[in-house]
Amino acid sequence: MGMTTSDTDPAATLDELAPEQRKVSVLHLEADGFEMPAVMSAARIIRDNALVLVLEVVGPDHHSNYLDQLRATFRI
Repeated sequence: MGMTTSDTDPAATLDELAPEQRKVSVLHLEADGFEMPAVMSAARIIRDNALVLVLEVVGPDHHSNYLDQLRATFRI
């Protein structure tokens, strides 16, 4: 699997969990400060689907940073 949370605790990416032929219309992520790693773990899903992406971002200083990163990564 693509990601690990520690040396002994493997974690799957969202891309690995969703089959390529599965259509996704809404992706809602609440990742408690790890929003960008969570978004990046779903890069194929986001690129391949016209979807609504819902992120819970805490703190006004983080909003523009996340938007800038999303625009740069996904050319939106």
